[in-house]
Amino acid sequence: MRTANVILVLYKVIALCAISLLYISCSKEEQQQTDVAAVQIFNDPSSALVARVVVSLNTSRTIKISCYNENKQLVYNNVSFNKQTHNVSLLQLKEKTNYYIEVAVLDEKSEFSTIEKVNFTTAAIPSWVTDFYSPDLNKINDPLNGYYLFANMKSPGCIYMINSKGEIVWYKTTEAVVKSVHATPKGSVLAILDQNGTNFGDGNIVLETSLAGDTLFHLEYGKKGFDKWVHHDLAINPQGNIIAVTNTFQGGFPGDGLVEWSSSGNKVWEWSTFDVQHEIDPNIQEQPWVNSVFIDHDGHYLLSLRALDQVWKVHSSSGKVLWKLGKNGNIKMDQPIHFLRQHYAHRNHQGELMLFDNGSDERPYSRVLSYTINEENLTGSISSITDLPKDNYSPIMGSAFLLPDNNILTASSSSLTALKLDPLGNTLFKLKFKSPIYRIEYIPSSIFIK
Repeated sequence: MRTANVILVLYKVIALCAISLLYISCSKEEQQQTDVAAVQIFNDPSSALVARVVVSLNTSRTIKISCYNENKQLVYNNVSFNKQTHNVSLLQLKEKTNYYIEVAVLDEKSEFSTIEKVNFTTAAIPSWVTDFYSPDLNKINDPLNGYYLFANMKSPGCIYMINSKGEIVWYKTTEAVVKSVHATPKGSVLAILDQNGTNFGDGNIVLETSLAGDTLFHLEYGKKGFDKWVHHDLAINPQGNIIAVTNTFQGGFPGDGLVEWSSSGNKVWEWSTFDVQHEIDPNIQEQPWVNSVFIDHDGHYLLSLRALDQVWKVHSSSGKVLWKLGKNGNIKMDQPIHFLRQHYAHRNHQGELMLFDNGSDERPYSRVLSYTINEENLTGSISSITDLPKDNYSPIMGSAFLLPDNNILTASSSSLTALKLDPLGNTLFKLKFKSPIYRIEYIPSSIFIK
């Protein structure tokens, strides 16, 4: 009997040890598998070409995320350091394409072990997006490595970014009309949106978004410092504050202004053309019509005043008009060459003041002008003149941008085109749109950080 009891006790001990060994073995296996609590992949509803990967871990760890297309080609590979929740965005995906994600966790030996694979499929680009801009009808082969940004100015709205082949690599849809769009130095997109179907460039929303779809700034008319309608243009100053052009009124007459908002949307500075009414010819009764604002190299503002055929430089704190270029301006020119109804006055990468000279019935063709300005003695000279083809005359809207290869990117809004021209005006490529765009901008390839 005692022998039987001993055998039974030994059996229980052996069984218990076996269970313990099994538990230890499973817990090690389980530990490797449960480092990742969840992997979620979200397609951005406003862009089929952007996805967000959220990896939730049980503890803070460093991970590597790799994304492959259906041909097992690596399209994204990056390390995210020492967090419990990792949030990674995938850009420049293709529509209606199968991808899979590999998640690897850094172990105690400083090696990555793949412990999770997830498949996903991107959505289709809406047909109305490609109806306005068709990649199939706009195939180009631009040797300049970069991207081009524009918006459709229709409802529903869409902001587009295309590559040097004319392919859509990023877009963002919105129910509101996109009146104006800029690329910022930090790689975000800044836009004026209009929910009310107003004429011209007026808008009631200012939006800054990352390419990943994160809202960096959002302010609506009637909230915080947004007490005047904005129109046509906006920019970010060196302090990170947003500058926008506003509509102002005095004595029943319309004017233009500037507003500066902090990153939280509070008004920190305001200016109006009524503050410097003595700078405007009293015979001109119409609104000065500021249609662009750019931050100059010294932090002051370059303004294009369409109705005056002038470009102003305005001090960013005092509001003083530092100088005026153009018709009846105070910049003395050795060879007066004036512009008409101009847009997009800015400092190009060569330090010249560049603008899109729309023209008018008085001179029915458009061109791109660049000026060298001596701001100390208020003198200037013309640096370059590039005529657009006659068929691309645009009496309204438009833009001109000096590219890194010293060719010119220009939007001819009235002819529903964007052109790349050499300095002599020869067309290097042409893009066609279903309806006008306000402007088009070049973005260097470094904006997409892999």
